[in-house]
Amino acid sequence: MPSKYIYRLLVVCALLRVQSLYATTWHVQPNGAIRSVQEAIDKAKPGDTIVVGPGTYREQTITVNKPVYLRGNWLFLYLTGRGNTKFLPFAAMM
Repeated sequence: MPSKYIYRLLVVCALLRVQSLYATTWHVQPNGAIRSVQEAIDKAKPGDTIVVGPGTYREQTITVNKPVYLRGNWLFLYLTGRGNTKFLPFAAMM
């Protein structure tokens, strides 16, 4: 008879899978429907993924106020703060 640990693990895995079924992927492109990282963050719900396409995005402030996955669709995603902005480092997924 399987242990309670295995049952608990299966329940956790099932719950994580259900949550990912409802996640949305938002694509940011310089000439696309969503043209700024902040717009994608504003539209996203917790757990969604934001894929930033190649290009330069000049934004005054980027505020991430919910748990989202932010990734580039090229080799890397490079974000930098300029001027008097406050920039907090974060991990970007590939």
